[in-house]
Amino acid sequence: MKKWMIRVLSVLLIAAFLPMSVLADEYDLSEGSVTVSTTKGADGSTKQEVTHKDTTKEDSNPTISSNGKQTSNTITIKADADTTANVTIKDTNIDSFGTGKAAIKTEGEGDVNLNVEGKNTVTSDEGHAGVEKSNDGNLTIGSESGSGELTAKGGDRGAGIGGGQDGDGSDITISGGRVRATGGTFGAGIGGGRNGDGSDITITGGKVYALGGASAAGIGGGQDGSGSDITISGDAFVRAGSGGNFSTNSAGASIGNGGN
Repeated sequence: MKKWMIRVLSVLLIAAFLPMSVLADEYDLSEGSVTVSTTKGADGSTKQEVTHKDTTKEDSNPTISSNGKQTSNTITIKADADTTANVTIKDTNIDSFGTGKAAIKTEGEGDVNLNVEGKNTVTSDEGHAGVEKSNDGNLTIGSESGSGELTAKGGDRGAGIGGGQDGDGSDITISGGRVRATGGTFGAGIGGGRNGDGSDITITGGKVYALGGASAAGIGGGQDGSGSDITISGDAFVRAGSGGNFSTNSAGASIGNGGN
């Protein structure tokens, strides 16, 4: 009994000194929507909290999963000014059609790092991007393992990744993993929604397939939107097209401006 007690105490002591990232929890999206928020303290430190099932707690690097089961519950990431929110999604399957929401939405004045692991599919309601980038800072999408996959589909007039209806998609970086971004009708694959511009989009690694809807760029502007400052570098593989099908032509550029 004495030896057993010593072992238990040793495990507890080790756990107490593990970094927060190791102790990060996994949140079951099928049980309720998840909101991740960061705030900047008076001492300059960043506090990140996760709200799920009416409970809020600190978590510096949460993992959100639906374990492959389709759900209409959504993910919201709010990054305060001068902070960076760090979130991992793993095997999420979100279809928010009919909810009036984006499957994943970023907000605030700070930066967001979205780590993708497993296979993730997110589809948004009309007027919204699949991953709707509304934060003022940078949105970086990557995969720490290198094997994570993200399929992001915008609703009508929304980008796959970027802006919703009348929304711009700017300051977006894809650094790794396999990303498939498909815009809804008139929305870019990566960039602006309908009437929205796509700018400062950087792809530095991974495999990226970006397909714009009718009259929208694969990477860049939605219909009536411009595309600018788009950079592809490193060992990135990119395939981009417009018009809802890689084998067809549309009024939008594969990379650049949308139609009109």
